[in-house]
Amino acid sequence: MSDIDHKAADPTERPRKIQKTRDLFVHIGAPKTGTTALQNFLHDNRKLLIGQGVLYPDGGYYPRAHHLLGAAVFPKRASRLGGLTRDEALKTSIEAIRAEIDQFNPRTVILSTEYLWGNLSPANITRLLTPFRDCRIHIVVYIRRQDLLAQSLYVQSVKRGDARSFSQWLTQAREGTKAGFHFDQVLAGWRNCGINTEIIVRVYEKGQLASDIREDFMNTVAAEVEIEFSNDQIANTSPDITTIELLRTINAGVEDKELANVLRRRVIAKSPPRALFEPLSYFGPGEASAFVEEFAEGNAALARQYLGREDGVLFRDPPPVSTGEERTGPTPQAVLDRLLVMLPEFVRPSPGNASGVGANRKIRRQKSKSLDRIPG
Repeated sequence: MSDIDHKAADPTERPRKIQKTRDLFVHIGAPKTGTTALQNFLHDNRKLLIGQGVLYPDGGYYPRAHHLLGAAVFPKRASRLGGLTRDEALKTSIEAIRAEIDQFNPRTVILSTEYLWGNLSPANITRLLTPFRDCRIHIVVYIRRQDLLAQSLYVQSVKRGDARSFSQWLTQAREGTKAGFHFDQVLAGWRNCGINTEIIVRVYEKGQLASDIREDFMNTVAAEVEIEFSNDQIANTSPDITTIELLRTINAGVEDKELANVLRRRVIAKSPPRALFEPLSYFGPGEASAFVEEFAEGNAALARQYLGREDGVLFRDPPPVSTGEERTGPTPQAVLDRLLVMLPEFVRPSPGNASGVGANRKIRRQKSKSLDRIPG
């Protein structure tokens, strides 16, 4: 449901001036570039934004971004549509968005979902953009150096239940279509979709953002909007590497998916967060630099084409060194110590259970059986 007041038109009200030109900004990610923080910000400020002519519609919306729309467009994400076909989901999403455009008559419309990120064919992109050909269409993308993107995607996968090692995960991710490590190939689909679009590339590096992702995005798409950026709106902090290894142990050893999910949530909630832009260390000696080098030519072409950088330098932070790198992951003892510190949290009442006695007894019984299966 929309939190914007959808009032019926008053026939005695003076007609609003119809926007002859309208800008549509489609933010496609990449994932792990502050997308959740940005989407929460846009959702929380929908009323303020529409009051200044900027619509963040709720068509194709779940839960705070246009993920239903993205899953309808990207074939490999259709499993997230909850039984709808891709055509059904796309049709209902676009109809709802167009209805809101007709009602509110904004000068700017913003759609945001990282579900559109990856190797998406021009034909599927055309399915999305054709109903908006009356708008000036802009594709907004934030990109992060490939080694950092890969490690952050891996952390996200472990948080969702993945028990694979980083090397196992990376091998499969490179073979798939969703990771989108070849940025130039990802953007080629949008460039060659047959619909006139402007592609706006922003670099997700501390030294290349105006401030944080929210302020940088608003300066890019609607700099005239007056809005505040509070520090308490930053979301989706990542756990540290010791916590990730503890989560992976749970994923490998706890067969009950519901219980494993409960344990993961409690571990994440009570673990120290990793600071924004703090590096991870899942690559072995020389692996990170070799991985980034695979994309050097495409990165340079992207820097020249979209950022006007004749030197072809896309990322300005110091590159990963080619020798001497060492994995600095936690020892098994460090993982065990973290688990022992957190054990009391596993048996406390959940927020929805006042006494917690019955629920916690059940969890304790399940946990004792499942923890026996965690490999030593």
